[in-house]
Amino acid sequence: MYALRPVAPALRPFIEHYWFVSPDASAPLDLRVDVFVDARADLVFNFGAPYTRTVLGGASRRVRRSNLDAQRLRPLRIVQRGDVRLCGVRFHLGGLAPFARGSLHAFTDTTAPPATALG
Repeated sequence: MYALRPVAPALRPFIEHYWFVSPDASAPLDLRVDVFVDARADLVFNFGAPYTRTVLGGASRRVRRSNLDAQRLRPLRIVQRGDVRLCGVRFHLGGLAPFARGSLHAFTDTTAPPATALG
């Protein structure tokens, strides 16, 4: 269901690992993950069903597309059911900056489309 993959040596200063979530069998999957504040960003590729992203103690929203889940200031919960097919890039602290066109401050606590944040 959840797997980590190593990064090419040239990218290791920027990227911690690649991660993948997919069902083990043909049965649908119920995914629930709590994501804590850690000052790192994830580039999320969603090839399955939309997921619900809830800021703990705050608002929820459905996320249908791939996105940059930028630095978080509040913990959140991800819930996805059915066709769960996600993969992502987990950046080291500050590792996303070399890939962005400008300041990433505006993307804090957001899920912007990758092209908006990275060009």
